[in-house]
Amino acid sequence: MQSFGQFKTSTAKNIAGVSVNDPRFKEWLNKATRMLLNRGDFSGTLVPIFVCVTNGCVTWPRYVGQVRKMYSCQRDIQTKGLWYQFLDRNCWAGWCGPSIDMGNGIGTPGYYTNGNGGYGSPAINQGRYPVHTDIMGDGRYVRLCHRCQQDLGKAATIFGVDNGNQPLKHRNGGGDWEDGLRLILQLPYAQTTEFVRRIDRVVREETQLQVLAYAVNTNASDVLEDLAIWDGSEISPSRLRQRVFAGCGCSGTQTVGVTALVKLAFVPVRTDEDWVLIDNEDGLELMFQAIKRWDAGDRLGAKQYENDAVTELNHQLQNEMPDNELPIDVQPASGVCVNAYGVF
Repeated sequence: MQSFGQFKTSTAKNIAGVSVNDPRFKEWLNKATRMLLNRGDFSGTLVPIFVCVTNGCVTWPRYVGQVRKMYSCQRDIQTKGLWYQFLDRNCWAGWCGPSIDMGNGIGTPGYYTNGNGGYGSPAINQGRYPVHTDIMGDGRYVRLCHRCQQDLGKAATIFGVDNGNQPLKHRNGGGDWEDGLRLILQLPYAQTTEFVRRIDRVVREETQLQVLAYAVNTNASDVLEDLAIWDGSEISPSRLRQRVFAGCGCSGTQTVGVTALVKLAFVPVRTDEDWVLIDNEDGLELMFQAIKRWDAGDRLGAKQYENDAVTELNHQLQNEMPDNELPIDVQPASGVCVNAYGVF
């Protein structure tokens, strides 16, 4: 995988027809990367990760887009959508009938009655959240800490509810009420003047470095409790969260170790040090051609170049892992028959 600075030296600059320092060059690269990530699990876009699940929930890091596979204690954990938790209690794990054991405790579904866990246990998607850890009770302020002087004066607005379960709000410069609590990064830190019970959404200005968010527990001598670490480019933080029924782990505790195979989320490049997530210059150059034709209104030409880009990435998959990877199907363009490896 190469950095944006390294990609600037590729022949993509000739196809773009603009300087590598022109904002359009970065925009085309980000758009090409985003589109290709949506079209398949190409080389370098799947990575293993080990996390600890606390109290049955895990909020994945920013770079995790989707979870493909997961297991714990040599038992498969099936990833499920939100609809899964609304199934009949006898229909967990895709099997319906009276012989389903609810596990070692109430609310631990997915185990077959023979005790071998043959059907696996589920991990249920719970949507996306701006923090990796929820506020753990009443009597907490929210504190934001900057990491460089240049970020002083940048604003962040926190949406949620206070200890009275009322929506957070603030007065703007004109004296009118607006939703959310607005914090301005300052020395030594920015902190709410009222308690926050829950954070639902965050909108913030782009910063040069990360911003750290804490809950200040006034019930325990102002102990700081970790809430989130937001990267500089995250203007609306959003992290995937899952409820995990791991079924085993550290006996007597509420923490379980889980290993997962995850698909990288699209994170736009911003500086020369940022990673380009699609590690194939030829595929990206072909996508540049497709984007330019989309912008010019040439839908047929754009689709043909897009197919060529996917084919190039499939060749890379076939070359790197010929026995383990399946090609990504592409759609025909203008009646031309296209498979994963070209036109026939």
